[in-house]
Amino acid sequence: MISYYLDENLSCEIAALVRKRGIDALCSHECGNDGTTDAEQLAFAAACGCCLVTNDPEDFIGLADEYARSVRQHAGILLLPRSLTPEAANFDRIAQALARYAGPYPNGMQHIDWLRPMPET
Repeated sequence: MISYYLDENLSCEIAALVRKRGIDALCSHECGNDGTTDAEQLAFAAACGCCLVTNDPEDFIGLADEYARSVRQHAGILLLPRSLTPEAANFDRIAQALARYAGPYPNGMQHIDWLRPMPET
């Protein structure tokens, strides 16, 4: 099943909520990676076989292009849309969306994609 690695711009509370749904999830802070570059974050996620989750699309779209040009592999990059801000009020919606996203990827992913938010209730 897909495993997630949340970069330092996303709360570890989201990772905990994802784990409660039975899906592996790590966050940058838990791994001691806060303060590392985006390239280092992606390399760490790739080495762990985790899909990197971020709300920093500008930098990670470029990194995905670099990986493709150099024929390096990563385990996926999942971008949060601007409509799904990583604030406490959205943590559960983000975790639900990550759990839903994991379903079609039992063997993980190796592409870049946008996370679709769950409808607000």
